[in-house]
Amino acid sequence: MNTNEFIGAVITALSTIVGLFLLIGKPINSLTSAITELQVTLKNTNKEVRELEKDLIEMERSNKESHKRLWDKNEEQEKRLSEHENRISKLEK
Repeated sequence: MNTNEFIGAVITALSTIVGLFLLIGKPINSLTSAITELQVTLKNTNKEVRELEKDLIEMERSNKESHKRLWDKNEEQEKRLSEHENRISKLEK
């Protein structure tokens, strides 16, 4: 193998290696970009889920208070109704 053949083989090998890097590099770069985008989306989604959980906890607390007020009012009205029934029964006698 003379010098020209050797230089030709080296140039062919180097161009093949560069071609492989370009061939493999583009999909890897696209994949890296997609992974980064997914990480940002996941981070934002986690933040939104935490906010929704806080809102849900607050809503549950508020609902418990509302239900307690409703039941208290219901018991108060039942007591009044019972008193009225007793008075009506006494008047009917």
